[in-house]
Amino acid sequence: MDAPQEKFWVARPTSMQDGRRHPDSTARKAALMLSTRSKLSLCQYLALQDSASLSLLFAKHGVAMPDLAYFSSPLDGLRSVVFGMPDQELRSVLEEIMRTQGDLRYRISPKYRYDERWADFVRCLELDGYRVESQQIVPVDPTIEAAAAVDDDLSAEIKRSGLSEADEILPLIEGSATAFRQSPPNYNACLSNARVALETLGRAIARRRRVNHTGSFDETKWG
Repeated sequence: MDAPQEKFWVARPTSMQDGRRHPDSTARKAALMLSTRSKLSLCQYLALQDSASLSLLFAKHGVAMPDLAYFSSPLDGLRSVVFGMPDQELRSVLEEIMRTQGDLRYRISPKYRYDERWADFVRCLELDGYRVESQQIVPVDPTIEAAAAVDDDLSAEIKRSGLSEADEILPLIEGSATAFRQSPPNYNACLSNARVALETLGRAIARRRRVNHTGSFDETKWG
């Protein structure tokens, strides 16, 4: 049997499906602005749990989960749910995850599988400007609460720029993030990759502008 079209499996609040108002709709919190990296890490973390538990978790917060058997893999199904989930419902699901760490970890054996996936998700949140504190996700800087994920925007702009150095810069940005997510984090590699990426980007932009703007240019002063 052919799998249904993906458009039938986009997650949406059950309150929209049955015509009833979501119980939390009158008291909405600010949405979490998670990067693609963080959402993918969340998918990997959730994949540790059985499908029945996940279906119940999502339904509890107003999100319908499709039958994962219709997807090529459970991760593909989870990706469809997480990326299709409205921001407020995503926050609500994450808040329960934060409150029930002990129970979720108890279900997984060996424990290191849970610990590694959780540690990776926490690192990704930190890259987005959030930290886990007292069973809550809080912004490192309260002013970023409504800000979009910067790393996604930066990579997208570099890809659209047409700079010949883009293929050199993008791996450096990813390398910086990967070094930060290591356990333990490799802060030296994280900062080094970020510095080289910014230096390379600055030089590339300057060379591009020099074509149309006369003046002196000393590459050794960049970085």
